[in-house]
Amino acid sequence: MNRGKISGAPWFEYQESIITVVIENGVTTIGSGAFYWCKALDSITIPNGVITIGGKAFEHCFTLKSITIPDGVTTIGDLAFCGCSALKSIILPLPPILLKIT
Repeated sequence: MNRGKISGAPWFEYQESIITVVIENGVTTIGSGAFYWCKALDSITIPNGVITIGGKAFEHCFTLKSITIPDGVTTIGDLAFCGCSALKSIILPLPPILLKIT
């Protein structure tokens, strides 16, 4: 059963079977709810050019175990990793330059 709907996302029909995501260079924002309820997602690669991770971007990605936040990220939106029950490691750049976590 598909609980989350990502309006307009081209991967919507595959949402529950996505395991790995590689964000390509040139992307600066991971939108709000972009990977909401991708419950099989266990690996994501975020390039250094990303500056914003939107609210609920990875909400309910139950199998996501770790994530590395690249140097350029300055904003992480509200509930970005809510419900990521397997998430044990979030690696931040040193020194972290996050300006806003909502």
